Amino acid sequence: MGELKKPLLCGSPKSIYKKSSINVEESLKNITQYREKQHEKLKLAAKDKAREKKIKHKRKSSIPLGSFLRAKKIIQLFKKDKIHLKRNLKLDNLSKKIGVHRTIISNDFKINFNKEFNHVKNYYRILFFIENFNRDEFLKFTLCYMANQSGYNTGHSLYVIFKKVMGIDLSKYKNMVVNETLPKDFIIQFKKKNQPFSE
Repeated sequence: MGELKKPLLCGSPKSIYKKSSINVEESLKNITQYREKQHEKLKLAAKDKAREKKIKHKRKSSIPLGSFLRAKKIIQLFKKDKIHLKRNLKLDNLSKKIGVHRTIISNDFKINFNKEFNHVKNYYRILFFIENFNRDEFLKFTLCYMANQSGYNTGHSLYVIFKKVMGIDLSKYKNMVVNETLPKDFIIQFKKKNQPFSE
């Protein structure tokens, strides 16, 4: 009969080897996962840096970055949230949305747009008006209704501001729309001439 093998004790070399191999595999796995996470962090950091560089490249060197970034938020409020359609919109409302004092916001308008708050507000209101009210709407709705939808309290307010921004009477514009004699690139030209923020 062959010699009986002694059972491996807990601390025997083979047992230790098995445990060691498991620990090595786990360590390698952890190292791989760690490297992957670090790689992802580096990729995100590189993207953020590139984005930041892009922003700085677009703004004028004389404009503080904080002011420029607030200006971008302001434009987003106008373009996406349509804040200009809120009647009785004031600078105080906007400053609360941004989270800074109205004096800072007022300066942001001057520094970034070279325009006052009311000018930018009326630009987006008039843009909404000419983009959304065409021939059928002019024949169907009252001036007061269209004014309210565009953010103005009265038809008279729209009439006065329209003449100031567009340089022509609203009645003349209405005739061109109804008679379909309005230039096809009218809105494009309006944007080029009046857009407060170059994007």
